[in-house]
Amino acid sequence: MNTELSHLTASAAALIAEADEQRIRAIRSRRWLVYPRAKQALDRAGGLSIRAPSRRSID
Repeated sequence: MNTELSHLTASAAALIAEADEQRIRAIRSRRWLVYPRAKQALDRAGGLSIRAPSRRSID
């Protein structure tokens, strides 16, 4: 078995030595990866819902 951990982040490598329960909890936890283009798209999409009211009547 290869024990090289250089491909892992420091926090992921630290989990290797933890108990099974802690590793499973970490695997199942919610994570959010921040990608600059994805954040830009979400920010832009959020801005679409915040705009001045229209002069058009609803009825």
